Amino acid sequence: SQREDELGELTREFDQMADYVEKTLQNQQRLLQDVSHELRAPMARLQVSAGLAEQQLGQDSPLAARINRECERLDGLIAEILSYSRLEKAQKAGQTFSALALFEELASDIHFSQPERPVTLDIYPKGLMLSLNRDLLFRALHNGVENALKYTPSESLLELSAHQEMQQIVMTLRDHGEGVSDRLLEELFIPFVRGSGGHGEGYGLGMSIAKRAVERLGGTLSAENHPDGGLVLIIKLTV
Repeated sequence: SQREDELGELTREFDQMADYVEKTLQNQQRLLQDVSHELRAPMARLQVSAGLAEQQLGQDSPLAARINRECERLDGLIAEILSYSRLEKAQKAGQTFSALALFEELASDIHFSQPERPVTLDIYPKGLMLSLNRDLLFRALHNGVENALKYTPSESLLELSAHQEMQQIVMTLRDHGEGVSDRLLEELFIPFVRGSGGHGEGYGLGMSIAKRAVERLGGTLSAENHPDGGLVLIIKLTV
């Protein structure tokens, strides 16, 4: 960059561009955090007001129910935005834990939400242990599971698998739904992009949070349509 010819000038321009991109991303991150925190206080006051309105209108009032429902949606969105922005500060390291125990916790959550949903767990080796931030990995897998529960029939199978390949752990979550379009497959991990046909309303942040959580662990998260149907999420972690 100290050269006085065209290569030196090009290098300095690249450095300036990289610095600009870094500052832009930092400002975006700070904006998400600041806006989310600023929304917390009026959100709390709105919820109190909604409670008072419900007392005056009665618990059976459609208007009171609508107000409470919208408050819950706003509160959920704020929580998701905060989770998304806080992931940059999460640490990769963590205590050693069992992959089987992690999967069993996920299966328990699935059975609680949709008791009729069949789930299979496949882990090799059976005693597979992981040493990283368990909360980050759980959040990534949990968001993938929630996505599958929302967009596939409640009686269709979910398959969770994990196996070790040399110095890499590969985890997959496969549903048996209809899969996604090629366009959505490309945009699946972009914030605020939502699919169609779900049971309920999301915010388009679940898969973005999952991807960022896996990246904080030094891994990768990708998605593909299975040849026999359904969407497959693939997590690869270096051990």
